[in-house]
This record gives sequence, C-alpha cells and structure tokens, in this order.
Amino acid sequence: MRIGIEATRINSQGRGIDRYTCSLIKAFSQIDKEDEFVLFSDNTLLVKDFGLRPNFSIEPLAKRFRFIRRPGLGCIGKHFYKDLDLFHFPNSDIWSSKYCKTVVTMHDLAPYHFPERFFKDVDHFKQYLKELRCIKKNADCILTVSDFSKRDIVDVLGVNPGKVFRVYNGLGQAFRKLPLNEEEARSLLNQFNLSGRFILYAGGLDFRKNLTTLIKAFGILSADSHYSDLKLVIVGRRPQKYDNKMYLPLEQLAGSLLLKDSVVFLNNINDPQLVSLYNLASLFVFPSIFEGFGFPPLEAMACGCPVLCSNRCSLPEVVGDAAVLFDPDDVNALAYQIGEIMDSSQLKIELSRKGIERAKLFSWNKTAGEIVNIYKKVAA
Repeated sequence: MRIGIEATRINSQGRGIDRYTCSLIKAFSQIDKEDEFVLFSDNTLLVKDFGLRPNFSIEPLAKRFRFIRRPGLGCIGKHFYKDLDLFHFPNSDIWSSKYCKTVVTMHDLAPYHFPERFFKDVDHFKQYLKELRCIKKNADCILTVSDFSKRDIVDVLGVNPGKVFRVYNGLGQAFRKLPLNEEEARSLLNQFNLSGRFILYAGGLDFRKNLTTLIKAFGILSADSHYSDLKLVIVGRRPQKYDNKMYLPLEQLAGSLLLKDSVVFLNNINDPQLVSLYNLASLFVFPSIFEGFGFPPLEAMACGCPVLCSNRCSLPEVVGDAAVLFDPDDVNALAYQIGEIMDSSQLKIELSRKGIERAKLFSWNKTAGEIVNIYKKVAA
C-alpha cells in the first residue's frame, strides 16, 4: 500500500492530536517495513528527526495538499492523488471533496456538546457542523479512541457502526516507574521547589478538566491539620498569550481559599520532568468531565502513581479497575476520597500495582498494528 498521512501537527512534546500523530508515525516506522508512507508536512527534517525508515517520504503542503479546502475538483483532484491507496487524517480537518480512499480519526465530539465553550458565534458552530457532515460523506472509515467516543460518533453523525473502528491510543515507553532512592527523590523534588508530599494533576487547563472542583476539594482537605504539609501540584502549559479566561481564575481561586502557598502551578514541563513528577506524587487526581480517551491517568499508572479518576465518558474504560473512580460534580466526596487514599498505605500500594499492570495493555506499536490492518480493509 501507499499511504498518505496529514502530518501538519507533529510535536513529540505536545498533547492530544499532536502526540497522537507523532507517536503513530514513529510506531508505523517500527512495525511496517513494506508499505510506503507519504507524510504531508512542511517539516522537511521530519524523517531525519524521527529516524524513520526509507519507506517514509515527506511532501511539502504546497505541492498538492492545498486541495483540502477546494471542493468540486472531481477527476482533477483524483488525478493528483491517484498514486495513493488511501489518505489518513489524524484529526477531523479533512478535504471537502473526496479524492481517494479516506480514513479520519475523530478523537471526540466535545465541540458538539459544548458549543458555547468552543465557538464565538453561531456561524462558527455551523461551520463545525458542516465539517461533521463532510466527514460523514467522505470518510470510508472513521477511527476513534474509545468505545464511548464510538457510540457518540454513531449517535451524532448517524453513521453505520461498522464504519467506525475503536482503536485505543498507545502509551509512550518513557512513562515508567523509576528506581529512585531517597537521595535521588529529594534531588528531583528540589528541582520543582517541592519538599514533601503532594497530589498531582497534569493535563489541559480548560473547563473540561474541572480544576475548580479539584482546588475546592483540596481546600476542604487542607482545613484538616493532618494534611497541612500536603501540596497540590497542577501541571498545565500556560498559553503563550496569557489567557485570563483559562489560567488566571485558577490562581485566583487558590488565593481566595487561602491556598496560595499550597497550590503549585508548573508550566512548560517536558516529558522527563513529567515522568519524575508522576513517580514522586503521592496521588494523581483527574477530575475531567469530558474525555475522548484521557492520556494523563494512564501515564500516571504506568509510573506507579495511585490514581483517583473521574467516572465520566471514556475514563472508566481506560483505567479499568486500576483506579478509584469518583463523581466529578461532588466536591465533598472528592475531598473525602483523596483523604481515604492518602491515609491508606495498603490502598496506595494496591493501586500502584494494578496501575502498572493496566498500563501494559497500551502501546503505540499495538495501536499502529491495528490501524494498518484497518488500512488494508479500506484499501481492498
């Protein structure tokens, strides 16, 4: 097969779609020596940077990818893509007219369910709905990352369930339990200006992540002198342009609850640093209200960190029985459950053990292998 992949969003330090695209391309190179892959990207160093095999090539976007936004080219468009057996879009931004067999990954439908949060006006929401109709019309196959998202896509788009394939995301090998001694742990803590026990959150900072509930629950817990030394560490990339709507309210909330010295915000943390934090944390809490998959709880589990996780959307199927689940709308219950886990060494040990085993089920090579098999079905 000769497979085209839209590779404009590739960033090994990124999250979400960026990480999905980057990890998938690297995994294809590991498992597939026979098929040819054409990566559409202006990053001409991509093959060299990723160490990809000779069956991978790069094509600049200007050559023919500009047709993505031009509907109605018909035979002309098909002529320009006749060398490809199929084309994979790792996100929902696909072409207006179909030029060859098409696979698209839809991670979730959060914009559909929360239009007031994603779109500044009705016209932009209508454009999004138009894009969904385009996917329904032009995609020969829709990939998604959880059973929850598959059900949602089938219901909202009204597509045949047999056209939608659930393939779980993988997990990077860097996320693992580190053999740290006491001195090494103390040295790492000093890097982050931390001195003792802390609860960790890592991920986005938008409304879906429900961080106000986590901060409020931590405030309730902190009122107990037994937890006076405990800190809450929130890892989230601060936008380049300081976004008052996203970041500042969280800092203000911590200040209003007299938690300014107990809630620590860390910005621009790279993967090795994040792995260290997962390994050092007493507990990882993920209070999200909407996830198509949810990388952070899985990453934490792979590092042996006990996980307390929201019971919404895809998260229960990702973490299985390796995490304690909670209702993300119940602040008091969350505070109680954090305390229960923090006070039980046995429970933390059990969650750590289960988490490490659960995380072994997810790998990017496994994900890539399943997708290549789907490619073969689509291209046949």
